[in-house]
Amino acid sequence: MTEEAGIYSGRTGYGLGVAVSDLDGNGCPDLYVANDFHEHDYLYYNNCDGTFTEAIETATRHVSYSSMGVDAADYNNDGRPDLAVLDMLPFQETVQNTSAGADSERLYEMKRQYGYHHQLDRNTLQLNQGNRRFSEIGLLAGVAATDWSWAPLFADLDNDGRKDLFVTNGIVRRPNDLDFVNYASRPSVVRKMETIEKQDLSIQDRLPQRPVSNFAFRNDGDLTFSDSTTAWGLHRPGFSTGAAYADLNNDGSLDLVVNNINAPASIYENRVDSLRDRHSLTVRLEGDDANTAGIGAKVRVHQGDRTQ
Repeated sequence: MTEEAGIYSGRTGYGLGVAVSDLDGNGCPDLYVANDFHEHDYLYYNNCDGTFTEAIETATRHVSYSSMGVDAADYNNDGRPDLAVLDMLPFQETVQNTSAGADSERLYEMKRQYGYHHQLDRNTLQLNQGNRRFSEIGLLAGVAATDWSWAPLFADLDNDGRKDLFVTNGIVRRPNDLDFVNYASRPSVVRKMETIEKQDLSIQDRLPQRPVSNFAFRNDGDLTFSDSTTAWGLHRPGFSTGAAYADLNNDGSLDLVVNNINAPASIYENRVDSLRDRHSLTVRLEGDDANTAGIGAKVRVHQGDRTQ
């Protein structure tokens, strides 16, 4: 029932991430789809009748260009879920200068004429303003550039009542390296790539490898983040993709599990409980009938002028 529900299945959509959250507060979960390459992201508002309305252009002023992962959570404790979408903008200036970047102005305007939304090649942080409107503040928040990034996770990693942001990073071979792009554009190389045999790895070996660390951003409570990657012990370089958080040892702090390419998965034990006097609250839900775990319930915690 995809088409009947109003969900797109276009040939140009490369959906690399999806977030499910009640973005407009009407009680029905909405969808945000992060699309890589040319297609812009989709934001589907739930009509609460089995159908959705796509509204990315009216809800946002612009989105990420090569959108990878996406997460939704209320990071400023105002009761409205916000959105973090990752792109591929390097944080190191030297890597930025040696990587293929954004579209030319001519190509940008051509895509706009064909109906594509405004797309920028950097991470975006969409602050939910209510009334189905978002303000993009990735640059203001200090999270616009993290490198070839995949999974964003909003989670309170230091138990201060504010959701922090964890980002996985890394690509084993960088196909957008300008030296490689120039090499691969030669007619002789193009012909070789068209007929290349599986065991011939000479062209692949020209793709540079740059292991990078993941990122951990501490929520400063004023819409901005501070880079706490090294301070929190998450600075080991590598190539990381998927990630998840959970309180694995039931100590009240959130641990991290990270998938790594060509390496074992990483499990990071959160030791904040042993370093600071921070409290936590565990809630167990009980539902009716077959829904014994109360799936779909919402818990709101009020702490002064903050809501979680």
